[in-house]
Amino acid sequence: MRPLNQLSNQECSEEEVNITPMLDVVFIMLIFFVVTASFVKQDGIGIGTQQTGVPPNEKHENVLIRVWGTGGVEINGRDVDIRAIGANLLRFRAENPNAKVVLAAEDNAKNGAVVAILDASRAVGIYDVSFTEI
Repeated sequence: MRPLNQLSNQECSEEEVNITPMLDVVFIMLIFFVVTASFVKQDGIGIGTQQTGVPPNEKHENVLIRVWGTGGVEINGRDVDIRAIGANLLRFRAENPNAKVVLAAEDNAKNGAVVAILDASRAVGIYDVSFTEI
């Protein structure tokens, strides 16, 4: 047997391992994982993607109705008689079909006035009524 330092170059080259097929398999697997990973869609919560039925260019205003403890009623800062609420809401709804009513009543306001406003808003077709503080 010959010592290792006396081996010829021809004998060393015959004993090498050919890694080309292994690299081919690794690259094919890499391409497979990249292609399949790009088509996977994960569901999540969309932030800032509010879907509404109102087109963005359509005007959407609210009617602010205040009921005072003294019995007075204001619509958008204008004093109105309690009997004229329905006519005012009908006019406002004709101008803004998607209008909503925001109702603010003082603590000592009469319940009858609040109920009359709710009835008038439903009579003209405004069903979105919100309550707030004065």
